[in-house]
Amino acid sequence: MTRTVAVPRNAPAHVLALARVRSLAARPVGPFRVVPARRRTQPFSIHHQ
Repeated sequence: MTRTVAVPRNAPAHVLALARVRSLAARPVGPFRVVPARRRTQPFSIHHQ
């Protein structure tokens, strides 16, 4: 997956989530991007650490 926005590794989880949502919003994937993106708010920080 190519990222449109360059994010540092020490960036907080909400920044990463924003970048991911933005890149996903750029390409229409359908309802698949809305549901998992909102459900993965908590594990995101743990997963990226």
